[in-house]
This record gives sequence, C-alpha cells and structure tokens, in this order.
Amino acid sequence: MGIVVCVVMLLGLSVLQPSPWNSAKRARHASKFILITSVSLFGFGLWNVIYGYLNINGFWMWASIISGLAMVLASYYVFSERHEETDSVPSVSSLRKAVVAVLALSFLVYAITLIQLNLGYSILR
Repeated sequence: MGIVVCVVMLLGLSVLQPSPWNSAKRARHASKFILITSVSLFGFGLWNVIYGYLNINGFWMWASIISGLAMVLASYYVFSERHEETDSVPSVSSLRKAVVAVLALSFLVYAITLIQLNLGYSILR
C-alpha cells in the first residue's frame, strides 16, 4: 500500500507544482486528471491517517498521520484551484506552501523507504 500512497503523493505534487522553474505558468492538466488526483489524495490520505492511528506505533504512526493530513489538505487545494486561469499567477498562501513542502518530504520518506526495502536494507522503526 505504501507504493500506492507514494504514487498518489507524486500525482498531487505534479498538479500542485512546487517547482520554482515554472511558477509563472501552471501546467494544463485535463479536468478528469485533476478530479481523480483530488479524490485519490483525499481517499488515500484519510486512509493513511486512520490506519496509522489505529494500527501502527512509533515513527511510522506519526509519519502516516502527518502525510495523510498533508494529502487531505493538498486534495482541498487541488480541488479548489481546478478552475483558475492557467495564464495568471495564482496567489500562494503560506499554508499552501507548507502543505506542498510536507507532501514533498513525505513523498521522499516513503520513496526512500520503499527503495531501501526492495534492496534489503534496514528502515526506520
């Protein structure tokens, strides 16, 4: 399930575009892609929070709760920004920047851990 959550985080990051190289123009995504990304972020983020709270302890409980909350908040931003003009520069709040930063860090933690698991290395406990 970590692979699916990691891929959904990457989809959310691709829509939110935290990249400084193309901040003036947002990429044009299909409306169905944005809707699927928003619903996926919300669903898997909510699942991540609930599963982490009920079934995991230690570092990974907190990692899943924080990343799940970031995914739910990112789904709100993806869904609310879906009809903005692509040529105008969107106003970016500090909370949105924080959500994107936490989502990017969560993606890195999950991706690095998945790579370590597949290579047979030990992971954080």
